[in-house]
Formats: sequence, structure tokens, C-alpha cells
Amino acid sequence: MRDYADVWEVDWTVHPRFSKLTIDGVIYKHGDSGRGGNDAAFTQAKDNFRSTVIGHYHSQAGVKWWANPEFRVFGMSVGCGIDASRLQFEYGRRIVAKPILGCGVVINGRRTIFEPWLLKSR
Repeated sequence: MRDYADVWEVDWTVHPRFSKLTIDGVIYKHGDSGRGGNDAAFTQAKDNFRSTVIGHYHSQAGVKWWANPEFRVFGMSVGCGIDASRLQFEYGRRIVAKPILGCGVVINGRRTIFEPWLLKSR
């Protein structure tokens, strides 16, 4: 079997779906390896007691913060990387909430930015 990085022709390491990485104190993982629902990344960050970044939840993207008197964490969802026009995602045509594609950046485990990709205006 070919490595994902080779198949996709990228110069970085592609980790298996249920990998969990911790970089600068922030957990990075595939979103469906934790609780889902509304604000899944935020819920998982609180469950982990640690800032958490996830993908997978097609119609969720952005950053939400939570704090108590001792610490503060964020949950960031980076949406998904699908092409909703492909046959594999035909099931989504009937769903009102559509995929959000974009880019999430975490700087030194503390500063967060999510930038959605622009859509064509109607």
C-alpha cells in the first residue's frame, strides 16, 4: 500500500485517521474520535481539559474559548476537506448545513486563527 503523503503528493507526514498528536500543549485529532454534536471541538476541549483541534465535522468550523479561574482552553474545528460536488457526498445534497472548508492556524499553542475559504456569491 502506498503512503497517503505519496498518494496526495504532499511533502509532510500524513497521520492515520485516529492518531492523536500533542503539539505545544494542544491536542490535534480526527473529530469523530470524541464526542460530537453542536460545538464538537469546544466540547472535546472541555472533555480533554486541554485545547483541542479537530476536523471531520463538515458543517462546523471556527474557534470557541472556555475559561475557569485557573486556565483557559479553546476548541477549534477546521471543517473538512471534501469536494461536496463528488458522487461520494451525494447524501449531503438533502442536508441544509453544507461543508465548511478553510484553514486553521495555532501559534505557540495560544493564538488561534480560522479562515474559511470564500464561496461564490449568489
